Amino acid sequence: MARVFLVVGISGVGKSTVIRRALKEMKKEIKWVNYGDLMLEVLKDMGVNVMRDEMKFLPIEKTINLQEKVVQRIREMPGDILLDTHLALESPYGYIPGVSSKAIANMDLAQIIVIEAPPEEIIKRRAKDTGKRKRLHQTEEDIRRQLDVDRAMASSLAVLKGVPLKIIVNIDLEKAVHEFINSLEAL
Repeated sequence: MARVFLVVGISGVGKSTVIRRALKEMKKEIKWVNYGDLMLEVLKDMGVNVMRDEMKFLPIEKTINLQEKVVQRIREMPGDILLDTHLALESPYGYIPGVSSKAIANMDLAQIIVIEAPPEEIIKRRAKDTGKRKRLHQTEEDIRRQLDVDRAMASSLAVLKGVPLKIIVNIDLEKAVHEFINSLEAL
């Protein structure tokens, strides 16, 4: 069974950029897996075609069921995995867990790493993505609230699984990458 390092953060914090840079510099062998991509694969296998941003509009029960199927695929993967995902997804229903406690219970979770950035920086980064993504409009206050919910969800999962929680603020990319690498290589 794969040992999982859960890397989370809301859209626009620079999570993918930090991961990409870290993987180039790391000595540790680890596979980068995007949870959303796996969810889309499972949905496609089930005959359901949706766009990534439409997944947050699925009924909650279907989402939890889908997450469990995704975790089964992850459990079959060998080695260490960086599982890239979101924890607090804003939806019309409120915030929904990107990874439920039920799904986490079936993972060999080694660590949770939360990547954050200041709300004003997230807005600037998201503005560069226009046309690529279909997001709900969020103000700085909305983003601040989502960051708080994301951190609370990550803290809860860390307590439930008894694993370390690392929070990295991605303002200076080089510093964030080195914090990320040091955290992973310590385990």
